[in-house]
Amino acid sequence: MRFDYKLRSILEKYQDSIRETMGSSYTLTALVSGANSLTHILEHLSRYPIKVMLDLGCGYGVLSAIIAEYLGVQRLYLIDIDEGRLSYIHETIAEKLKAAGVNIEVYNEDICKLEKSIEVDLVTSFGVLEHVSCWDEVMEYIKKVL
Repeated sequence: MRFDYKLRSILEKYQDSIRETMGSSYTLTALVSGANSLTHILEHLSRYPIKVMLDLGCGYGVLSAIIAEYLGVQRLYLIDIDEGRLSYIHETIAEKLKAAGVNIEVYNEDICKLEKSIEVDLVTSFGVLEHVSCWDEVMEYIKKVL
């Protein structure tokens, strides 16, 4: 699959982070290799004014950052329960996002207990929902914030 120039340049910008975190996200690995339908979804979503995005279970935040930059998101909420991965976001990803004009807020929270009162245009979650037993609560939260 061919990547468009915009996505290719964003992937290049995050190449060190991609290399460092490659085994942690099947979706990121597939996106980088081009064997993923996410590129088609991103192309479709880029037609809409998505200014605020929420990623539930963001991990290291690399995939979240790539998506946010590609879509021109202005505010990105990142939620994960792993403090080490959230530290990586603060140490490595945050400055790149800031330079791209994306304001981020990072929260160390269990997605089964979300109460943040926010409004978003897009909610993403890759490889997380199948691991939780609180589907109803998460879906109600997503419905509330969209």
